[in-house]
Amino acid sequence: MNRRLSFVPALAVAIGASALRAQAPSQRELNGFLIGQHRDPIAASFTRILQVDTTPDGWVYRTYVLDRSHRAYMSFKFPHDRPDYTVSVQVAGDSGTPMVPFLGLVLGDHRESVLTHLGKPTHITHENDLNLDLYAYDHRNYSVELDSLGRVSSIQILGDDGFAKIPPNPVPSLDSLALALQAGGDSALQSLAPDLEIYQGGKTFTFRRAALTELQDDTTRFATLLLHGPNNVATILQNPSTRSTATGSIRVWERAPAGWVWKFPVSVPISEIVYTVGAGRWRVWEIRYR
Repeated sequence: MNRRLSFVPALAVAIGASALRAQAPSQRELNGFLIGQHRDPIAASFTRILQVDTTPDGWVYRTYVLDRSHRAYMSFKFPHDRPDYTVSVQVAGDSGTPMVPFLGLVLGDHRESVLTHLGKPTHITHENDLNLDLYAYDHRNYSVELDSLGRVSSIQILGDDGFAKIPPNPVPSLDSLALALQAGGDSALQSLAPDLEIYQGGKTFTFRRAALTELQDDTTRFATLLLHGPNNVATILQNPSTRSTATGSIRVWERAPAGWVWKFPVSVPISEIVYTVGAGRWRVWEIRYR
């Protein structure tokens, strides 16, 4: 596996639990990819895979070339019990690597920027073999590495640490979804599950590349159904009467927690929107057209 995916502590410095209040919240998106995305759209986003490793306990780590000129790559971890869906996203490279800012932070930023955007780390671990400092945050799912000059050389998100176990609202809001879809981009992405599927005309549409890239491309069928095309979901939900006539109920399945479904009258082009709980809030999991 790549050199930054396992950490051997040489020196751990506790910063103190009081710093938690100043720390940025956990994140599920990094450089356009979501924790929970399927391996196929991840692979389709890159032209070359750099390395694949399998651990003794069955985890698979896949690393892709992001930008050769900046020695940049992205790595994804897939657990043995859900091998098709990533639980970790990591971006690494030199200053100037093209990337979506992470909480305002990009590769090459200096230590002061890390403290400004992420807050004080709970622990700093020096990696002697690589001469890097790992900044880790208790009850947060992100970490960053700084090189010997104090510049960010990698950022990683892993798992669901720091997210609420249940959503703050017992019922997902169609009003909030309508506003998010109207805003598009990252705002829309926050309301969507990483494995969202849209059903129309006997076909299934889902993310085919990095989730954020998919939403920003108005040429894909997935994005046109959701945001851009005729009878797209965003436009349909802009009508207050459409939202007010929807009827909701709990959707129960084998896995916990239970989900929620909004059903629409026959006059509406979509029949239902199904929500699941992910990373501490309601996310749209299925959308069905008539």
